[in-house]
Amino acid sequence: ELHVSVVTKKARAENLVKLLSPGEKLTGNVDNQLIITGPLADYRLEGQLLLTDGSFRGQLIAKGEGKYVREHGRLHLQDFTIASLNTQIAVSGTMEPDKNLNLSVSANPIDVERLHLNLPYPVKGQAKFTGKLTGTTEHPIFNGELFASQLSINHQEFTQISGQVQLQGEQLDIPFFQFRQGSGLCTFRGGMDMASGEIYGGLDVQEVQVESILPVFNVTDKGVTGRLKGHIRVAGTAKNPDIWLTGGLTQGSIKKYPLDYI
Repeated sequence: ELHVSVVTKKARAENLVKLLSPGEKLTGNVDNQLIITGPLADYRLEGQLLLTDGSFRGQLIAKGEGKYVREHGRLHLQDFTIASLNTQIAVSGTMEPDKNLNLSVSANPIDVERLHLNLPYPVKGQAKFTGKLTGTTEHPIFNGELFASQLSINHQEFTQISGQVQLQGEQLDIPFFQFRQGSGLCTFRGGMDMASGEIYGGLDVQEVQVESILPVFNVTDKGVTGRLKGHIRVAGTAKNPDIWLTGGLTQGSIKKYPLDYI
């Protein structure tokens, strides 16, 4: 029967992770207070750690700290906070012996320009994510919600952004995504293959300037302006999309020729 207390300063994370989650790629310096109890064949670990100047699976971590328990092969993270790329990430939950995950995650603020979305134009601004991380360590699935007060997409300004996202491997699915352009309202449902850039989906628009919404799909307005009420269907790739537009255009023009309604 074990009952051991271990205190380490500036130890290497590579050694600690062999106890907590063998096979994971964690680096950095660790200050750790650890208590080991129970039989040698099935011991229990409980501790509190501080990680600095590290990385997890290649992602830089400036600082990470929190409590953990490992019992019967099950790892439980309690109130972990991680500082990475000027973002504060909070993580709580469990990883089972078979590597199944059940973690609650929130991140704020996120610089969306650093998310590597594989888009052919810039996306800038700060957002907040909250959600659940499930699946396994090899094939994680993130289901969550995104919120942002303002984002710039291909140099067009949008506000009051909120939506639901699911990320599994390279596949990003968006069951619901809503934002405003001026007084107009847009609602998108669709998705994207992050590796190939292939996109699909549809955008419902209410009183939105057509010349501002088309650049979201990497399409120029071809001299068409006005307020659009209708639907835009998109397919193809982010770099070379196919779009189908249906609806009505008011207070508009084509090649600078004014039109009341199209």
